[in-house]
Amino acid sequence: MPPHLQIELEYEDEELARLDKRLANAQRNKKRGQSVQQVVNTAGGFKRLLLPAPQAPRRRKKSLIQQVQIWLARLGLAVVFCIMAGVVFWWQLSASLHPSLQL
Repeated sequence: MPPHLQIELEYEDEELARLDKRLANAQRNKKRGQSVQQVVNTAGGFKRLLLPAPQAPRRRKKSLIQQVQIWLARLGLAVVFCIMAGVVFWWQLSASLHPSLQL
């Protein structure tokens, strides 16, 4: 074989060995990355098992009848509180006008 072809063949062999080495390193790094990712996913899975599952808020729009019922209930409470305040105010006023009614 001519010397220049022998030199070219040796150079190609060295280049092939270098590329094989790079490929082996890349495969090792990929495998290591997959292992790390698997550990992270497993740890995340255990952590998710310990935490309560997040519940999305399920708020539906109330119907018109429900809204009216809510407002009537609020109005009823307001009326009851106003009546109570009126009774207390009337009792205080009548007690000051008629000392015999005081406790």
